[in-house]
Amino acid sequence: MRVEAHHPNLRDLGWCNRRNPSCTAWIWSGTGVVMRFEGRGVRVHLEGDGMLEVLLDGKPALLLGPEIPDEPIDLASDLGPGPHEIVLRKRTEPVAGSILFLGFDLDGEVLPPLPPPPYLLFLGDSLTCGYGNLAESESEGFQARTEDVFRSFAGIAASHLGLGFQASAWSGKGLLRNFDRDGSPTIPDLWRVADPNEAHILQAHPDRPVLAIINLGSNDVFHDDPDWELFTQAAVQFAREIRQAFPGLPLVWLDGPVLSDTDRRSPDGSLRPVLTQVRRCLDTASGIVDADAPSYRLSLTPCLPGEAKGADSHPSLYRHREAGRELSDFLRTLPWLAS
Repeated sequence: MRVEAHHPNLRDLGWCNRRNPSCTAWIWSGTGVVMRFEGRGVRVHLEGDGMLEVLLDGKPALLLGPEIPDEPIDLASDLGPGPHEIVLRKRTEPVAGSILFLGFDLDGEVLPPLPPPPYLLFLGDSLTCGYGNLAESESEGFQARTEDVFRSFAGIAASHLGLGFQASAWSGKGLLRNFDRDGSPTIPDLWRVADPNEAHILQAHPDRPVLAIINLGSNDVFHDDPDWELFTQAAVQFAREIRQAFPGLPLVWLDGPVLSDTDRRSPDGSLRPVLTQVRRCLDTASGIVDADAPSYRLSLTPCLPGEAKGADSHPSLYRHREAGRELSDFLRTLPWLAS
């Protein structure tokens, strides 16, 4: 039987673009689909680019990409009695491409979905995406194959807590300005859209997250110092925009792990203490918005001198694991989790 992309028994992962009635577009990291079924086999129809991980009954079954075949792809065959669950989830960010999900061919019957777990909303840049976290050397450039959001600090922390997550994150994006300083949309401009390539089409999130976790600032400060007052104001404004969509939502503001007071210099050769400055601004902004609803701060441990790095000197898988553990340990101390 053919299971169309918008079948009511399919469950979306993350914030998917469903505007096209014939398919679902997976653009943000972590987007995908879950299907429970009884049957012997299943194939999928896809188009596009990106890295896509397939899980069958909770175990890795297949890795597709970076170029996705446009012919039907066999995902499972000769299965025993069920029920079974197939999960397709996108490892890569928008810059690596979009994937169109056109539906399944199922030798069996679709079952109603299980209730989704509560989820964390991550708003960030390349660190949240897991840029280069699977690379063997910091001399490597960006490759879709070496990016895995599920093994970023965000995916790891959510997994430790048994929660889902949505990552509205894009490499090079900032809070006030981007790495390229070209005037292109920042994450505060993009987070409310299911397709960040169409930033003018705002859409409501499908469900309320438990918490929003913001990790921005590394790109704002990369080349030179921003106007720090404007940076703080941008953080406050972003928090208030998030709470317009989700009134009273608790926030966690992160810094690290690539920020440092010792590796950025001004034109005159003096050190730029960007880590201290970013922390000061985020502390101030968090304190202001905490008057409206809970707002928390966490400084992740910075990468150590001489530590092995991923692609383009991004954090390695080791540092993501450490940061994911730090974040999940911190979140366990917050009242929202206990409730």
